[in-house]
Amino acid sequence: MRILPLLALLLIAPPAWGLARHEITATLDPATRWLSLLDVLTVEGGRVDLAPAAGLRITRLEVDDVARAPVASLILPPGPHRLVVGYAGVLAPLGEDEPAAGPEGAFLPAGSGWLPRTAERAAWRLEVTVPVPHRAVADGRLVSEAGGRAVFEQDHAGDPPSLFAGPWRVFERSGGLRAYLHPENAGLADDYLALAAGHLAHFSQAIGDHPFEGFAIVSAPLPVGLGFQGLTWIGRSVLPRSFVRDRSLAHEILHDWWGNGVFVDRASGNWAEGLTTLMADHDLAGEPAAAAMRLAWLRDFAALPAGRDLALSAFVAKEHDAAQVVGYGKAAMVFHMLRDRLGAETFQRGLTLFWDRHRFQDAGWSDLRSAFEAASGADLSVFMDQWLNRPGAPAVCLASAEPTPDGARIVLAQAEPYWDLVVPVVVGEARHLVPLAGARAEALLPGSGAVALDPRHDLFRKLAPGEAPPIL
Repeated sequence: MRILPLLALLLIAPPAWGLARHEITATLDPATRWLSLLDVLTVEGGRVDLAPAAGLRITRLEVDDVARAPVASLILPPGPHRLVVGYAGVLAPLGEDEPAAGPEGAFLPAGSGWLPRTAERAAWRLEVTVPVPHRAVADGRLVSEAGGRAVFEQDHAGDPPSLFAGPWRVFERSGGLRAYLHPENAGLADDYLALAAGHLAHFSQAIGDHPFEGFAIVSAPLPVGLGFQGLTWIGRSVLPRSFVRDRSLAHEILHDWWGNGVFVDRASGNWAEGLTTLMADHDLAGEPAAAAMRLAWLRDFAALPAGRDLALSAFVAKEHDAAQVVGYGKAAMVFHMLRDRLGAETFQRGLTLFWDRHRFQDAGWSDLRSAFEAASGADLSVFMDQWLNRPGAPAVCLASAEPTPDGARIVLAQAEPYWDLVVPVVVGEARHLVPLAGARAEALLPGSGAVALDPRHDLFRKLAPGEAPPIL
């Protein structure tokens, strides 16, 4: 298993075209790594992948009440079908593969081969039994829990369940908030639950009601930070770290809206990481920390080798640090610039409209553009096209600045190829947005004092000499 840094890993399901439902009964013993399950699966035809993960085998297969020999996949004709699929076997050790288990817990993420996989999103019900003192948790609504048995459900079409188990102590708070913590981190429960409640309230007010009935903070035996719908799985070794409480928790919670509440249409690129980075990591930091974060993103981009740059529309998931520079930092800057251009209130209306239109549906950059255009009445085709489809960044400079009785006469310049920009320029304490679409633009700006081009780093651009340390 590849160990991931503490950044959200967004699980992106395949496109939906119908509705499937899993009815799963499972027995899981983390200590022996044994898993056995029966999945009664209803589908509307199409492809069903049955090949289980390494260590598991198909123990039963029925299609429309007819027993079948095990196969890796089925192509079913259109129409309702009922499959009964049994899996059993020994999971991989933790840290080596997915799904995996061990004495410290179990990790069975959606799409990893512990369940059949359909071409459509699915509703589901999962009943799982684990030996005490282990507890089981899944990323759906908790229906019931007694001893080592727990039942979870998801009523809408979405990702199939991800299942976790561990020898946790469980702490609860009203609103469906839970913390599943290893004993050494039990003292963190109150702090984490209070922070989660605050973040959920904040994002619900900013976007719309939280799309799930609760949220769980689950301690992982591995040094990871992964986001699932209504749940985050965070390494027990990093839970005490301040950056997890200050940044990572809010990021994972916001993914319940962007990524798990509105699904990412992979065909046009992943917008959710950038929007989540802006609204959680950046906006909650407050100034001047947010300005420092924007400068850090620009410095990261300046350090990116030319051959590793890519268009934002080509970013789907973080597979290496170079992709993170574009998919997280640059994407967040694009949303930041759009908010600067439209105004905070209009930007917020666009987000709310996007959420209302696409809740529990696939959506892409074009859907975001449509929502922001509807909220603002502006044509955003040029803005979106250049920032999504062109790699690189503009090189902008303050070519001249001369004092006038009421302010300053300034000339902006940019190198080819030209970008259509709105450039922040500050005259004393007065901040202005100056259009620059070609080689040069001149403007008379009111204000009194020194003239500075983008001093707070609000524009995604190539940094001027002195704004970034030398890079070898």
